[in-house]
Amino acid sequence: MNTTGFRFLKQLVFAICIFGSSISFGQTEQVAFIPGVFEITADQRNEKQILEKYSDGFQRAILLREASGEYLIKVDFLKRGKAWSEQYPISSDELLSLRNALSGGAIILPTQPANTTAYNGRYYLITSATVHSIFQGIALSELMTKDEIYYYPGGSDTFPEKTRFGRAFPLLVGAGTFASSLFLTRNKPILASAANMHFFGSGFGYAHGIGLGGIILGNEIFEENNTPLFVGLTSIVEGWAMYFVAKRNNFDYARSAAWNTGNFWGTGLGVLAYGAITEFDDENIRSVGISSFVGAAGGIVLMDFLQKSQPRTTGDLRAINAAGLIGTTIGFGFSDEGSGRGAFTSLFAGSGLGLAASYLLTNHTSFDNAEGGLIALGSLVGGLAGGGIAIVADMDSFSGPVLITAAGAAAGWAVSYLFFKNRNRSTGKDGMGLERKRGTKVDFNFNPVGFGMLQQSEEQQIRMLQRNVPGDMLGFKLTF
Repeated sequence: MNTTGFRFLKQLVFAICIFGSSISFGQTEQVAFIPGVFEITADQRNEKQILEKYSDGFQRAILLREASGEYLIKVDFLKRGKAWSEQYPISSDELLSLRNALSGGAIILPTQPANTTAYNGRYYLITSATVHSIFQGIALSELMTKDEIYYYPGGSDTFPEKTRFGRAFPLLVGAGTFASSLFLTRNKPILASAANMHFFGSGFGYAHGIGLGGIILGNEIFEENNTPLFVGLTSIVEGWAMYFVAKRNNFDYARSAAWNTGNFWGTGLGVLAYGAITEFDDENIRSVGISSFVGAAGGIVLMDFLQKSQPRTTGDLRAINAAGLIGTTIGFGFSDEGSGRGAFTSLFAGSGLGLAASYLLTNHTSFDNAEGGLIALGSLVGGLAGGGIAIVADMDSFSGPVLITAAGAAAGWAVSYLFFKNRNRSTGKDGMGLERKRGTKVDFNFNPVGFGMLQQSEEQQIRMLQRNVPGDMLGFKLTF
């Protein structure tokens, strides 16, 4: 690999690390539609003739507000005899109309200006476009080089060096993207789901760019200076393509998260599946690139189908992704540090089983963003604990420390999952957020007045009972 290619790969790894560290989870809180009305019941919906597309099987609707100021409507309904839940962003105009209907037609002023309330993934999109433009600029600037001759005693060597404009290019592109996106998106409703698709689509585009370069250049991918061109352009095209798909089809946020999940795992599992079937070598780089694109397309199609037929919340998907990473770690532990077909098979099986098991376990849950994020965090903490135990044990084998770390992560995931699942159950909500029958409940009461009545005369006790003073000393109630 030449010097330019090596330097580019270092910068790409740095970009991916920054990209990964920028992923965070926001907070969502329930707010009132109008003062005193925290949910819309079926009777209210029928009376006000609102939320018409949910007229059949409507159960209830609540209003959520994210930390960014975006408002979301969550609707619980029955479909084909099963409980379902959908969550989607609502614009300031739609929210104002809904509030007017609930208040009997009184004019209610928006709580925030239209350009800062929901629908608005504007700031998310500006941030995504700006951050990725810098990394895309770094990739493209690798093409802006000139040969520099370095002399030393006994001879000279020629090395490619970036031009002055090439060094400045990522900074200029980042500043220009920020200014232009800030101007072009003003007073425009931007779906948060579309912004989310742009952010992750651009990120996955870096990997897909290498795959595209492999398809076109074959085993010369790391020998040619054109690789950065594929990486930068693919990231740009994929990010904006995903944005417009979400915008045109009015994606809700959970559906965008499902597409991103399918894109990520489809790409990885596609490559792993190919490695499990055929040994990697310089002659099949094109096939590896094709498998990454086929896997990504298959993952997106599968997750879109599952999201329509068995929807998951964003929090559920975060828990599923965390479990997939745990499964990958377990597969790595069983790979025995190998790189052949057996290792790829182990990684593929571990990832697939982690994703499948967690998808089934979230069939009756409805985790919100914070809960899903905390399940992922619980997995990380468990993994750190497992890694600490492995260090103390001072094991010589390769697989032992990895599997102990994975076991700790799995335990952290399981504890966090059960905690939030049982907490939601104890609040009287079922897996889709609907009211449910509570389980067995025991009430035990102690009444000191009843003991005091024992010290009174019989006549005084009768008078107290006539005044409805409770005379029971102990109370026990069992409800189902």
